[in-house]
Amino acid sequence: MGFDLSGIKKYLGRGLVLIAVAVIILGLSQRAEAGYTLIDSPNWEIVIDDSGYSDNLVDNRPGFEGRDYLSGEWGGAVGYTVGGSPATTPKWLTPLFEGPTWTTNSNFGLISATAAIGTNLDGFNIYQSTIGNADLEIEVTSQVVDTGTGMAIGTDPASSGGAGSSLNSDQYVFKQTYGITNISGEDITDLKFYQLLVGDNATSSLYDDRDYGGTLGSYQFDTTVNGESYDWNNATGEWYVHDDALTLHTDTAPTGYESGEYIDSGDMTKPAAGVHISVEAGSLNGVDDFTLVDPDSRAGGAQEHTLANLAPGATEIHDVLISINSVDDILPWRPGDSFLDPIMPDEMTLEGDVWLFWFGAPDGEMTFIDPDIAIGYDYYHGDPFNLDFDPLDDDPYIPYNPDQNFQSVLLPDLGDGFYDLYLFDTATDSWVFEAILKAGEEYNFGAGGVDRFRILGIEEYLGIYPTDPTAFVTGLTLVTPGTIAVTMQAITNPVPEPSTYLLLGSGLAGLIVWRKRRNKG
Repeated sequence: MGFDLSGIKKYLGRGLVLIAVAVIILGLSQRAEAGYTLIDSPNWEIVIDDSGYSDNLVDNRPGFEGRDYLSGEWGGAVGYTVGGSPATTPKWLTPLFEGPTWTTNSNFGLISATAAIGTNLDGFNIYQSTIGNADLEIEVTSQVVDTGTGMAIGTDPASSGGAGSSLNSDQYVFKQTYGITNISGEDITDLKFYQLLVGDNATSSLYDDRDYGGTLGSYQFDTTVNGESYDWNNATGEWYVHDDALTLHTDTAPTGYESGEYIDSGDMTKPAAGVHISVEAGSLNGVDDFTLVDPDSRAGGAQEHTLANLAPGATEIHDVLISINSVDDILPWRPGDSFLDPIMPDEMTLEGDVWLFWFGAPDGEMTFIDPDIAIGYDYYHGDPFNLDFDPLDDDPYIPYNPDQNFQSVLLPDLGDGFYDLYLFDTATDSWVFEAILKAGEEYNFGAGGVDRFRILGIEEYLGIYPTDPTAFVTGLTLVTPGTIAVTMQAITNPVPEPSTYLLLGSGLAGLIVWRKRRNKG
């Protein structure tokens, strides 16, 4: 029985890299008028559009670079009344949400793109952009703030009573300031600002309004989303569980709040239900404690703030902050850490029977990978972010990580138990026979390892079937510990070099792992 990732695959980068790339490409094409700006701190980085919206807040700590916190939504909206006209229902500031991708009801356009206008007292750049519609001009100012020791994150629902409890955030927090100016020529009343927060792996959400003091203590009105995620440490290959809290802070009491869900069906359309619908209706429900039930949803939260009425030309200022708290624990096991308990393939295949996976390889531990059908296989490690990558046609061939060559290989006991090993000769651009390998005996490639090799000699009568998830379990060690993306091309009879590839990457299917430590001394 294999290790089935279906229960935790939502935590593994929230889907396949190719899907993520497709979403990014789609998003960029739809929002040609909106630019993106990367704002980074030593511990995390965030990408915002010109309206202040973000779908990309990622870890920047060594070993966890690129791990996504947000990949849900961080976006603002406004509602108001102009003169004697009917009330304008809340409109999103951004024209496009991502994750899933859908066009919003925004009627705001770009006036000036995001640009650095100076540095703050902590030495971080201050960025500013301006958007507007017929009634409002909104200046968006974004910056990293160094709190020194972190700020309090409320962790008890406001309705629970008592003194409550809190966590301490990361040292660096993200601050956005919205300067909202009336350009309508008439009085604007009932001006309301909404902020939505959805966590990538969040399974719970709460609102806490207690004053826990400390740095930035006035920003005590907290909406926090919390959840767990799993991944490999890119530097060591060890398997981690992360308990992440992501918090929206404001320094004025909201006139409305909601903790709830954000349903992500994965079909690239607007979620039919969730906190975002309440924002658009201007009717947050006052729920301050929510735990996710639907596995296709994410937990989210929102706040509504009623701002001052605006005379023509007047401006109102509103601040929002994001803080992060992450607890990282090494797990005593990792997916596929037993020969008898392999990771089973995810149900998703890509065009051309391509599968995408990553896996971690701790120092000295053997990792087994299991592909499709074959009388042989070619093994490479290539760039999984290059959708056009072809190890046979790419010239020159560029490994994904040249410091992580294959150090050794261990093959399964099938048929007569003997296999032919070929190495690639770059001088002649061809495969050259190297050795006969015996099943169950580890073969070491020598100093520096190799970036590719070919195995032949699988007997045809074995009838290894393409959909068999345990067809050809291969053990690999790497020259250095870490993560690696591997392509494994099945060689079938009679076609010597078919177009079936298996891309192995960060811990989704088709691999099993067996722990094999090096002898000490």
